[in-house]
Amino acid sequence: RLSRVPFSLSLGLFYAFLTCPLLYALRNPAAAGASLGSVAKTGTGLAWVGVVLEAVADLHKFIVKRKKSTEFIGPYRGVYALTRHPNYTGEIMFWLGVFVAGAPSFGKSAVAWIVSATGLFGIFSIMRGATAKLEERHKDNYGGQEMYEDWTSKVKWPLIPFVA
Repeated sequence: RLSRVPFSLSLGLFYAFLTCPLLYALRNPAAAGASLGSVAKTGTGLAWVGVVLEAVADLHKFIVKRKKSTEFIGPYRGVYALTRHPNYTGEIMFWLGVFVAGAPSFGKSAVAWIVSATGLFGIFSIMRGATAKLEERHKDNYGGQEMYEDWTSKVKWPLIPFVA
C-alpha cells in the first residue's frame, strides 16, 4: 500500500491544479462575476459543451461496442464524424472551460496562472497521449478494413477538429 502513496499524492496534486481556477473563483467571486462576467460565462458554457460532448460520445461508443466484433463497426457517425475521439475532445473542452471561467479571478497572481496552466497542460498532454495510443491500437486492429479506412479518410482529426 505504501508504494501507491507517491502516485496517489501526484494524482491529487494534478487534480488540485486542474480545479485551481474554480477555487480562485470561489475565493474571489466578485472578480469572476461582475466586471468580467462574460469571460466566466463563456468558460462555463465551454465546460458544459465539453461535458455533454463527452457524455454523448461515451454513450454512443458504449452502444456500438456492445456488439463485440473483430471488424470495425464504429462508432463513426454523429459526434464521431467531428473527431475520431470526441470523448477526449469533450474532456479537454471541459477543463479548458473551467480554466477560462476561473481566469478572471486570478488577477495578478502568478501562482494561480502557473498552477492552473500547468493543470490544463497536463490534461491536454494526457489526452493527446491516450489518443496517440488508441490511434495506434485501432490501426493495428482495424487497418485495412474498408469501413475503418473510409472513416479515417473522412475524419482526419484524431482529437481537435481541423488540427491534424
